[in-house]
Amino acid sequence: MRRPSATFILIISLFMAVQACTGPMENANKALHRGDYKTAYRLFKPLAEQGLPLAQYNLGVMYYNGQGVPKDFAEAAEKAGMSYEALL
Repeated sequence: MRRPSATFILIISLFMAVQACTGPMENANKALHRGDYKTAYRLFKPLAEQGLPLAQYNLGVMYYNGQGVPKDFAEAAEKAGMSYEALL
């Protein structure tokens, strides 16, 4: 009987890791696009705290537009600045 190769196991592991990372971001984006701003905020916030620039940017836009959060231009600018700095 042949055992699975290490390459196959590595590929499956990487595939599962990528899905685990993209899942919350994808769910947050879906919530944002369907107008479920409370859910989008709840999902984006921990991702932004982890330093994901797109999550930080989206939170900034939500604060700028008052989507699911009180409109706050200072907070919007801070989140936008964080996303910019993360990309440098």
